[in-house]
Parts: sequence; C-alpha cells; structure tokens
Amino acid sequence: MKSIIFAMLMAVSASAFAQESILKECSIAIEFEETPNNALNINVKIYSDLTAVMTRSADGQSETNPKAKVILSEETVRTNLSAETNPDGEKLNIGERYVVHAMVLEEFGNNAGLDLKKVRSVKVYKLQDTSSTFGSASVIEARDANKKLLGSFLDVGLFVGACQ
Repeated sequence: MKSIIFAMLMAVSASAFAQESILKECSIAIEFEETPNNALNINVKIYSDLTAVMTRSADGQSETNPKAKVILSEETVRTNLSAETNPDGEKLNIGERYVVHAMVLEEFGNNAGLDLKKVRSVKVYKLQDTSSTFGSASVIEARDANKKLLGSFLDVGLFVGACQ
C-alpha cells in the first residue's frame, strides 16, 4: 500500500514539474534614441503547458503579466515576401503575416536577427490576454527550406527583436 501511495505522489510531482518546465524563452532589449542608456527589456517564458509569463523592465522597475494562454501554430512561409507585400491583398497565413511585419519593422531600425527572406516555415507562440503597451506579444521560431533553425524573434506589435 505504501508503495502505491509513493508512486502516486511521484506521478503527481512529475506532472506538476512537467507543467512548469520552460519550453521556450525569449529576451529582447529595445533601445530608444531619447534614452540611449536605458533600454526596455522584455522577457517571455513559455511553459510546456502552453502558458507564458511576460516581464518588462526599464528604469529599475519591473512589471510581470499574469500567466497567459499560448496559442501555438505552425505555418509554411511562401517565397518572394517583402516589406511591400500587402497582407490583406495576398491572403497571408499568420506566419507569413509575422514575417512581413518583421520585414516592415526592420526598415525602421528593428532587427529580427535572421535573414527573413530565407524563412520557409515558422512556429508561432502567440500570447493571449496580455496587456502590452506595444500590442500583442508573439515569439516566432523560423526555419529555412531544409527545416534548419534560423533563429527566433519576439514581436510586440510596434517592435520586433532577435531572441537572446
């Protein structure tokens, strides 16, 4: 009987641990011209139970959002996308929209940290129910035509940055 109770406790403990293991983590620093020595740091931790926590810090202050649900999707990405691609006219899937959005933001000085023209598939981790000053938050994991990982970037609406 003791061994059954012990096994049940171990199973519950393992289950609780598995829910809290980090599946993906992404941190970016956004520098503003007005305050060059004080970046806005954003960290997203995505857990294996498809929840996430986003923390923003600047000026020595930090704010952490409550755990949010994560919507996970995998999409193919067409060739010949550019910053000039019309997302409404081209009927882009969600992955292609993120790639085009990053291309547009790179023209304004943002850096996704990878060659966006080589992206042929993405895994999108979209955080739900986060109140970000900049917009919704998503972590995008990009792969080339050979399924080789090119890198990941964080899209927070008005900004995009390479995951560190």
